Amino acid sequence: MRMHRSKTFLLLLFVIIFACWWGVSVLSQVSNTASIGQAQAPIAVSYVPTTTMIITHSIENGMQTYAGSFTPLSLCDNLGVGNRSNNPGVLHVSIALTLTTTAGPCDLTGEVSPEPFSVGITSDTSPVFDGVTLNGVIIPSKLVEKK
Repeated sequence: MRMHRSKTFLLLLFVIIFACWWGVSVLSQVSNTASIGQAQAPIAVSYVPTTTMIITHSIENGMQTYAGSFTPLSLCDNLGVGNRSNNPGVLHVSIALTLTTTAGPCDLTGEVSPEPFSVGITSDTSPVFDGVTLNGVIIPSKLVEKK
């Protein structure tokens, strides 16, 4: 009977040690995966330009093009461009810019320069230009018709 209890105790001790080892190894893998994912995820930059952005509007073969340029804060910033339009009678268009930076190492050699962008929509009528947003914040802009 005494021998049976010691085998049971040793087996139970082995199971507990294995469970602890397995739990620690699984948690460390999850922790490493989360930190790797966080290092590569883009982070929105909180920035509002102080100057008015000039947007050029042109029409060619029914394609309405809105173009401009934006100078990021650093070489680590990435510019994304999209447009929002709705058509409940009169077409409204706005340019949606996103500025993100990637966490982690970044090559800072070189100069920050303006990044050109353009968005286009197909429309037979002239849309109403509602402006430009940067990361969801309205920024000063001026629409200029291209001659």
